[in-house]
Amino acid sequence: MSARVRHVLLALVLVALVTGGVLLHRSGQLRPDVIGAWIRSLGGWAAPAFVAAFSLGQLLHLPGTAFVLAARTAYGPLTGFALAYGGAIVAVTVPFVLTRRARGTNERSWRPRWSWLARLLERVEVRPVQSVVLLRLVLWLSPPLGYALAFTNIRTRDYVLGSALGLAPCIALVICGASWIF
Repeated sequence: MSARVRHVLLALVLVALVTGGVLLHRSGQLRPDVIGAWIRSLGGWAAPAFVAAFSLGQLLHLPGTAFVLAARTAYGPLTGFALAYGGAIVAVTVPFVLTRRARGTNERSWRPRWSWLARLLERVEVRPVQSVVLLRLVLWLSPPLGYALAFTNIRTRDYVLGSALGLAPCIALVICGASWIF
């Protein structure tokens, strides 16, 4: 399959996923209480189903905070943190890996037209873990971040490690904030 055909297919899949995410979001079923009730109803399959749903939600560009709050609502602060944190690491890794696979291995890494963005991506390749940590602290569960970084030469291991380190305080903050509410 040619690179052009892969790019067109990737664009079509992304448009379909975003459209599906918008429609699901507008349905009103993405509230933490609804997701939390669904999680509790699954029994022993709850954790794998939650992680799968969280990953699919990232592909659909659904708000990751809803999944973090749902884990907190369903399981309390400690178990909810563990489930949300583990699910978030998998959820941000899936779009990265899928985009990297769709990109192919023979292609050069993507370089943006804007010089400031090109410098930022060069920094990612020079200090990958540190850069991903900082990006995750700012953009924490942003699906476009995973897509963009998949077009750099960053190793998957560095991406996952940086994401894990950057997501921990963000998820802890949401879980603690939710503790004041629930």
